[in-house]
Amino acid sequence: MKNLKHKSKIAIAIFAKTPGLSPIKTRLAKDIGAKLALEVYKLSVKAVLELVQETKNRSVDQDSADLYLCLAEAGAEDDPFWQDYKSVFNFLWTGDGDLGERLANIHDLLIRDHEVVVILGSDSPQICVNDLTSHIYTPMGKDIDHQIGPAKDGGFYLIKSFKTIPRKIWTAVHYSTKDTLSEITYLLQLQENGGKVELLKEEEDIDDLLSLKAVRDGLLNAKLLLPIQGELLEFIQNKLVI
Repeated sequence: MKNLKHKSKIAIAIFAKTPGLSPIKTRLAKDIGAKLALEVYKLSVKAVLELVQETKNRSVDQDSADLYLCLAEAGAEDDPFWQDYKSVFNFLWTGDGDLGERLANIHDLLIRDHEVVVILGSDSPQICVNDLTSHIYTPMGKDIDHQIGPAKDGGFYLIKSFKTIPRKIWTAVHYSTKDTLSEITYLLQLQENGGKVELLKEEEDIDDLLSLKAVRDGLLNAKLLLPIQGELLEFIQNKLVI
């Protein structure tokens, strides 16, 4: 892991995989084919990255947050897919290991130099920019140590904390199951002097065709869409029969 050059109050870290370098959306690919699943992923991750940029633009203090793009592959920051984001995001490699190990690596690194760490997945591109801005920049209550954005499949799309989370908690959780959220919430609450958890608004994340339909419906019903969210909605409507 590299030493950080920036030390703003908030660190916002987006976890992502690089198209062509890692298996992507394998469950969705079984439903709609690998080519279409890859295009959905590309638009989804771009939407999340642009949502995060827009939340920073909307914040009262635009210097209050540093943005990090945390990639699953070593050296992937030079991939052409990421070139448009190199001037905005600090790139980090998540390290080897399973998801728990990689989450621990990034959280441990960022909490050293920032008061608050927000970790986001890249599978919930339908989130309203106003909701995400509130989730990231609204201070947590005085009795709250962690906030978690629940995903409807039992996981989570966001976790926000201003305290260290022991590696043993990250690695004890079973990810990509219906019990992921309940497990991490339970383990965090067991901590002495640092385990009070607040749940944020529930969101869908894209895993398979059924969840993709729900994301489409979320975009259709949104009062406000960023252009890239509109592009994703158009792709789903024009290229997929769902």
